[in-house]
Amino acid sequence: MHCYLCKKICMKYTLLILVALITFSNCRDAVSYEEQLSIDSQKIDAYLAEKGLTAQKTDSGLYHIISVEGAGPNPVTPPLLKLNTKATS
Repeated sequence: MHCYLCKKICMKYTLLILVALITFSNCRDAVSYEEQLSIDSQKIDAYLAEKGLTAQKTDSGLYHIISVEGAGPNPVTPPLLKLNTKATS
C-alpha cells in the first residue's frame, strides 16, 4: 500500500513539473502588445489589398466594411442594433 501511494504522489509531481515546463517554455517567444498589433495590422492590410477590399478602421482597431449602406433615419432609443455578420478566414 505504501508503494502505491508513493507512486501516485510521484506521478502527480511529475505531471505538475511537466505542465509547468511546457507552460513557461512557450513564454520566451512572446511579443509585446504593440508588436503583435503591428503584425496583425500588416496581415489585415495585406488581406484587404489582396482581395481588393476597402475597410474602415475604428480608433479601437476594429476593421469594418459596409457592403450595403442602409437608407432611412439613424436608430434611436432603444439603442439596440441587430447585426448580421459573416466571419471569413
